[in-house]
Amino acid sequence: MPAGFAAALPSAYAAVASTGVRADMIVTGGRVWIIDPAGPRASALAVRGDRLLAVGTDEEIESLAGPDTERVNAAGRTVVPGFIDAHCHPLGSDEAVGVNVNLPTIADVREALAREAAETPH
Repeated sequence: MPAGFAAALPSAYAAVASTGVRADMIVTGGRVWIIDPAGPRASALAVRGDRLLAVGTDEEIESLAGPDTERVNAAGRTVVPGFIDAHCHPLGSDEAVGVNVNLPTIADVREALAREAAETPH
């Protein structure tokens, strides 16, 4: 592990550490993929609210924890960015499944789903 983010990116980590802000959750003991092959390696990350607060070494990130911070041990696992991809391509759906359901609007899709859910036994 390199000297850490404090040495490699002093303005980024130091800016967070100097604010006194505490993380809601920290993940330590992992291999955090930062998508920058030239950048330093990270073993931990801190989250506040729904935003990434900081990445760094276990020691650096632990310093951002407070008494109410949730702690997660990644146990050597790789941690990757959480991309949420909830889109679809409705114009190509009939080619994909062989059926054109003719639901051109979101409202039409919602109605069809609600109708099907009401008729489906639990």
